[in-house]
Amino acid sequence: MKEIDLRLGILGYGNIGRSLELAASLAPDVDIVGVFTRREVSCVNARSSVFSVSELDEYKDYIDVLAVCYGSSRDLPIWTPRLSEKFNTVDTYDNHVHINEHK
Repeated sequence: MKEIDLRLGILGYGNIGRSLELAASLAPDVDIVGVFTRREVSCVNARSSVFSVSELDEYKDYIDVLAVCYGSSRDLPIWTPRLSEKFNTVDTYDNHVHINEHK
């Protein structure tokens, strides 16, 4: 029986979200709760279950860490602070000039 140490949610399914899903699927102690997307759910071809971003709050008690894989310039400054009120988050912010503000 597989012992799970981390229940992961992935928000966004671009290059980073897809890569994270693949890497996490190889880790025996990680369970991917799902991929959450702004796209039409039926258009996302993920290995994991796919849900609309509008359903994210329903999974709050099932996600240990939410990986926010949205764009650094426009999305993360808005989404990460809001989501970090309900989830433990990790994001892909890479606007190095503004990273201290983002923290």
